[in-house]
Amino acid sequence: MNFTKLICVVTMALLTALTGAIPARATFRGKNGRIAFQQGSPTTDIYTMNPDGSDVKQLTFFAGSGGYAALGAWSPDGNQIAFTATNSAANGPYQLWIMDGDGNNQHLLLDDDPSYADYVPSFSPDGRHIVFSRCGPINCAIYRINRDGRDLKAITPFNSDRDIFDWFPAYSPDGNTIAFTSYWRDGLTEAVYLMNADGSGIHSFTPPALGGYTPDWSPHAKSIAFATNDSNDPTGCNCWVLSGEIWTIDTDNRETTRLTFNNRHWNGINSVPHDFLPSWSPEGDAIVFERAAPDFSSSAIYVMNSDGSNQRLVMQLPSSTHGAFQQPERSFGPTKGSRLDMLHRIEQGGSSPRWGAAPQGRAH
Repeated sequence: MNFTKLICVVTMALLTALTGAIPARATFRGKNGRIAFQQGSPTTDIYTMNPDGSDVKQLTFFAGSGGYAALGAWSPDGNQIAFTATNSAANGPYQLWIMDGDGNNQHLLLDDDPSYADYVPSFSPDGRHIVFSRCGPINCAIYRINRDGRDLKAITPFNSDRDIFDWFPAYSPDGNTIAFTSYWRDGLTEAVYLMNADGSGIHSFTPPALGGYTPDWSPHAKSIAFATNDSNDPTGCNCWVLSGEIWTIDTDNRETTRLTFNNRHWNGINSVPHDFLPSWSPEGDAIVFERAAPDFSSSAIYVMNSDGSNQRLVMQLPSSTHGAFQQPERSFGPTKGSRLDMLHRIEQGGSSPRWGAAPQGRAH
């Protein structure tokens, strides 16, 4: 695999989770609770807010020391958040952390090997395990770890095909299936894939033409929300040539439904907004997502009904107009000052929303 592809894939994930939430997770059934999101530039911290955008609270404070925290994922009981953090933007590493839903009891979850970078954690429905994307110098794979930081296991081991990257895993509500984004698997630029919880039975699920990524299961498991048009040129990594849109796919008959319509007709990438990172509400009645301005100069968090109606702004924060995100010196990630680096930085203004359930009892 050429180095350009490697930079492109990791950067796309960071864009949608750091990114690039992309992240993808399951939303667990329960009463609608708070929304976690990230804010800051050039480094980020994790915040939470009510679904209407009120009562914003900052939970982490990594940015003050030059690091960042991002990619928050709620536990099924709404009591904890798993996230990725680094204490230093200069040398990393990216590690998995966990904290209470109010920001207390922050501690490392996994610190086994600094040569790897760990991203986009997601809880299992029973709360016992966390799946995540682990990246090495060649590509990325899906791993699993216990909630207490023990028993690290590869679900999709690092592929012998250096072009294949596996990202953004999310358990189905029954815990039997994992949805994830895979790049260049089966000759597809990207698509949402499904596999059994043990990593067997891998198969593509979204239509190839949509370029699906960052899946999020509905709490009733009847539908998966995902974003489209992550990349349109895998050979040269001319990323973001089409606007992002939010779609759903029926888990029984694979019928797809488009929920946002930023670009009904081709008008160019800088003419319409771009939607990313859908996350279902725990009651299944709404979806929160990130919307970037046409020129990526700002980002905002929107909520809409589960059928795409009643789209409303709940949080908007201006992006920074100066500085550049400094990726740790690794063999992957955006290069400082590149266009992809700029998009990563811009997307950090109120981005990567994840909807959690109202807390139930005491955190584990």
